[in-house]
Amino acid sequence: MKKSILFGFFFCFTFAAFSQSQRTVLLEEFTQASCPPCETTTPALNAIVAANADKIVQVRYQTSWPGVDPMNADNPGEVQTRVDYYGVTGVPNLRHDGTDTGSPGTITQAQIDGAYDKSSPVLIEVEHTISDDLATMDVTVRIINEGTDAFEDPSDKLRVVLIEEEINWPTPPGSTSLVDFEAVMKTFFTTPEGIDIPEIAAGEMWEMTWTGLEVPSVIYNYNKLAVVAFLQNDATTEVHNAAQSETILLEGYADLGIASASANTSSNLCDYAFDGEVTISNEGGSEVTAYDVILNINEVEQQTINVTDVLAAGASNTVMFETLTLDPGTSIVTFEVVAIGGDIATLNNTSSPVTVGKAGAASSLVQEDFESDAIGSLPANAIVDLPAVPNNGVIANAAFVGGSSPIGGFGESDQAIFVNLWNWNPASFDATGEIVIASQFIVPSVSSLTFDYAFTNWGGSNDRLQAQISTDCGVTYTDLFNESGAALATAPPLNQNNAFFVPTADQWSNEQFDLSAYEGEEVLIRFFITSAWGDMMYIDNVNLSNVVNVDDITTTEKLEVYPNPASQDVNIELSIDEPALVSVKVLDLLGRTIFAENVSSNKVSEVNHTINVSNYESGSYLLYITAGDRVIVRNISVVN
Repeated sequence: MKKSILFGFFFCFTFAAFSQSQRTVLLEEFTQASCPPCETTTPALNAIVAANADKIVQVRYQTSWPGVDPMNADNPGEVQTRVDYYGVTGVPNLRHDGTDTGSPGTITQAQIDGAYDKSSPVLIEVEHTISDDLATMDVTVRIINEGTDAFEDPSDKLRVVLIEEEINWPTPPGSTSLVDFEAVMKTFFTTPEGIDIPEIAAGEMWEMTWTGLEVPSVIYNYNKLAVVAFLQNDATTEVHNAAQSETILLEGYADLGIASASANTSSNLCDYAFDGEVTISNEGGSEVTAYDVILNINEVEQQTINVTDVLAAGASNTVMFETLTLDPGTSIVTFEVVAIGGDIATLNNTSSPVTVGKAGAASSLVQEDFESDAIGSLPANAIVDLPAVPNNGVIANAAFVGGSSPIGGFGESDQAIFVNLWNWNPASFDATGEIVIASQFIVPSVSSLTFDYAFTNWGGSNDRLQAQISTDCGVTYTDLFNESGAALATAPPLNQNNAFFVPTADQWSNEQFDLSAYEGEEVLIRFFITSAWGDMMYIDNVNLSNVVNVDDITTTEKLEVYPNPASQDVNIELSIDEPALVSVKVLDLLGRTIFAENVSSNKVSEVNHTINVSNYESGSYLLYITAGDRVIVRNISVVN
């Protein structure tokens, strides 16, 4: 229902002194939760809005591009109508009083003051109430002509929009670090096209009241609802004036939130005990008599505690869970609170996720090629603790990253770990993260670590990769490999926007390290990554095996094994000081002999020999060359 009233009133002052009304500046921003430039400009815009709270009314439209944004999904159609109205082609974009300001980060105090000092032909007032069941609203808008002339223009439209003044997410809802969003448009009560208003004579006021307006089904905090009304000329897009109703602190409703949460666990990755603790606060205006507190691990409910003690308004309560035993690998821990009977704010009911990693049992062989892991998931036998940017540390294949050929190490396999440095802005997220291979390795007398990686930097970025070993189950680590920037890169730099690095077969590096110094110890291997906001990195074929390249070739001797990787023939050229009987054999990484052959029946000092590997499966193999009492071992890769 709606009703319109037009009536006159008497001023207590002269028209000559007050022929126009005070303007309130309307800021309309087009933004997005997955827009990196929006992440950069939002703090500056928020600061200028806060500094001019008495001068500004704002509405922010969460657009459908460039990525994921659940707030756009709440009402994409009306956002798109405003995008089309202004012809917005990119985000972030800011309009003040209908005028294109450009980047929100560049608006100045002088611009705000100039718009505020420009008088308006009318004054606008708006107020609202909300029903007890929170399902509907009543809204009243008044337009007052304080001037000396009648106010009428057929191009003028009144637009009335419901906003949520503040939405606070426990984790970023998009691919940026942004979690707090202001003045988010929820719906237009007048539709985005607005409504006509009649002529308003000098000294008269026009009033419209809508009753029973439906509140959208997705509201994150009912205490943050407000109504913005603005009068806009569709011929010029100029906004004459704007106003906002006051938010209403709703009494008698539950509003439980998680004030803090901790996942208490040892830094020793072999200690699987876990103690969860969470503090619940009552942020509403009435007491709560019952609520559930839930502990989830990897999105599966583990424990639920039902609390029946009264929690007064403004009070808090700490809840402790029973000790759990975690599984090896990565555990994502979250806590929830559910008020029995409902809650008027939902986003504060879930804690930010806490990542807890634990190691697996020790073995004599670790061979991780990631081929059996699900695409888009974290690797099954790894502890991944990387910033929560899209797809960081997940398993990728060519389709996942937009490639046209296998992206595994040296093009030999389909899958690899994908590290998203492109979206990992160290100004917004922790600059470091880790991937720990969860299986421990018992080091025999002769052993090695080998792994493949591919990377290129962007704009000269100095991203760093460290391969490290731990003998105390992850409490401390020692570097085996430490490279960064250009020295780390395996391919030329990519300096074009949106040029995501997808490695080809020849854009990989194989690294190998002797672990004999750790004989008899149980060790863990981790990859420690420091982001400088570069491009993509890939890690594949992490192998801990009981052999190592024993290179006892002297400075006067020579050994060449080529090509490597190979698909047809592997050539061996050997020159040794003392003539000897020479034989070769090929083993897979499980120690099984694939091929064996005597190269000479007499002692020789020069060998030129070829092994055909065209019928081998793609993968890594060990080439043993026996020359008299010496054994020389080389890694070879086969691509078929």
